[in-house]
Amino acid sequence: MKQGHEELLRALLRHDSATRSTDLAKEIGRSPRSIKSYVKQINESAGDLVIFSSKDGYLLNRKIALTLLDQQEGSPVPQSASERSSYIVKRFIVDHEESLDLFDLCEELYVSFSTLRSDIRRMNLSYERLGISFKTQNNRLSMAGPEKSKRRLIGQCLLEEAGTGAIGIAALKESYSALDVDSVTNALDETMRLSNRRINEISRNNLIMHLLILVDRVRNGDVLPHDSESPERLAEKDPVAEELCRRLSSDFSIEFGLDELLGIQMLLMAYTNAVASPDYAQLERIVGKELVQDARDLAEAISEQYDVNLATQSFLMPFCLHLKNLIERNQKGVFARNSLAKTVREECPLTYDIGTSLSIRLANKYGLTLSEDEIAFVALHVGAELERQRLDDTKVKGALLCPDYHGMARALLEQLELAHSATLDIVACVPDENGLTGVAYDLLITTVPVNEASHPRVVNIPPFSRGGFPDISDAILSVRQDKELQALEARFDDYFSETLFFPQVEGMSREEIIKLLCSRLQELGYVDEFFDKDVLQREHASNTAFGAIAIPHAASMSANKTCISVATSTEGITWGSAAVRLVLLFAISDVDKGAFRTLYEAMIGLLSEGEATDLLSRATSFDEFRHAVMRSTGRSR
Repeated sequence: MKQGHEELLRALLRHDSATRSTDLAKEIGRSPRSIKSYVKQINESAGDLVIFSSKDGYLLNRKIALTLLDQQEGSPVPQSASERSSYIVKRFIVDHEESLDLFDLCEELYVSFSTLRSDIRRMNLSYERLGISFKTQNNRLSMAGPEKSKRRLIGQCLLEEAGTGAIGIAALKESYSALDVDSVTNALDETMRLSNRRINEISRNNLIMHLLILVDRVRNGDVLPHDSESPERLAEKDPVAEELCRRLSSDFSIEFGLDELLGIQMLLMAYTNAVASPDYAQLERIVGKELVQDARDLAEAISEQYDVNLATQSFLMPFCLHLKNLIERNQKGVFARNSLAKTVREECPLTYDIGTSLSIRLANKYGLTLSEDEIAFVALHVGAELERQRLDDTKVKGALLCPDYHGMARALLEQLELAHSATLDIVACVPDENGLTGVAYDLLITTVPVNEASHPRVVNIPPFSRGGFPDISDAILSVRQDKELQALEARFDDYFSETLFFPQVEGMSREEIIKLLCSRLQELGYVDEFFDKDVLQREHASNTAFGAIAIPHAASMSANKTCISVATSTEGITWGSAAVRLVLLFAISDVDKGAFRTLYEAMIGLLSEGEATDLLSRATSFDEFRHAVMRSTGRSR
């Protein structure tokens, strides 16, 4: 793209309305004639109308223009208010800036000063719940809030980044040969099938990534030779890991040493076993006891700094294996390339920042020289763990209490994981109650009698599954509903307020109710002027009435602040073919994407009982409504 074309696009991006050629010419130091020529050339080269011409001047198709600039600069430009908010937050967190120049931000984001001001107001509403505020003074922007709140924000941003798909199969195929990815995937899937082992989708993707990296290193001669094949180490070999190595060796015409075999074995243990309190003896024999402790200390330090938990089996096992290989390669002057380095650096800057922080600590501890490729490897371990945690957040945390006679506990554990992997995360498997000390869990699954009052919730199962494995789905569902109701209680004041409460609204239609609730949200600046149209469009597509309640919401999560507007009625409101007595209009901010499902299911669960609906619909004041919610959530449990 010519420099003049780029300058014109940037200038138009800074304007929210049509701009005359004379004004654009003054802004970029060109003649009005040049501006008209540039417009024609840009539209012709793009094969589309990038710049519209009208009697008021030139107006830009922002989406196409930003795409053109992306191609020019090689990195995506934030397009929406949500993306710009995320960009600003990461500037503070990743670059550790105390303040940002507002005019520089306008240039970086290709927006006008008024648009940026609007974004900042929106951010203050969105992040208010976290105790974070953004203040402007002397044309500079600063982020304020307690350190604990800032760390919560970092943790939230990291989990959002984990959902970008940066290490999904599609991304792996962009960085590695598609044939290589397919070969590793087929070898893993076939090995799992033959060994009757199960692995969930995210663990599978993470394991494929680690195997691809290992295959790539071995093929390129980046793995160091070892001569430590002692009888004790040979006895540790697992037939499943050996079969996977055999398949990979055959497919890629490479040879794995004992260390690679044992490394793959540990990866399989980390990603296919659910027990979160494993015996680390085997890992310590492979990498050394001191290194395992060092890795754990590093993980805990990072957890404290960024408010994320990395001191987990699924992180430490593969990370320790990588760390041992990294130290040995560094000492020998062997440096590995990383095909995913560019992807993780550009798409997951905050995760890459944690990788950098970890790498600096490693370099200082072991006297290492680390390239950007090596830093990206460390960041990939962090990203893989955060993605696993993001998907596991919705699961019930279970503990299995079972004396391990003749492998009985292991057999039960495997059956539980196979039957309930989508909803249950087994965090401990212990032979007696003493083993539960210090373990956080929601549901105790036990084969022996226990004092049920000492545990959050207990379900008893027989030690042997004669006639089929017992179904504990109801117990899991009950725990999930309890957790949702507890979250609703704890966060009630974050979502509900007296200004959004409309008691005993009678004689109004569905459309009038929605417009009433939306207009108040708009007055408060919580939503934009198009929100009511979005809600009505969603409502007409599919009625949101459930019995005597209705939960209308927009199709997109475009609100500036997450909240619930409430209308009650004793006479009933005609809602399509139904008559409802309670309306809960959800406005969800993109910052709280994960909250929508929890909020929605909590309210549906709470109001599934007619008594709770009756209680809430009769409320004539906000205090009555609050009391009814608290009373109903407590009774539901």
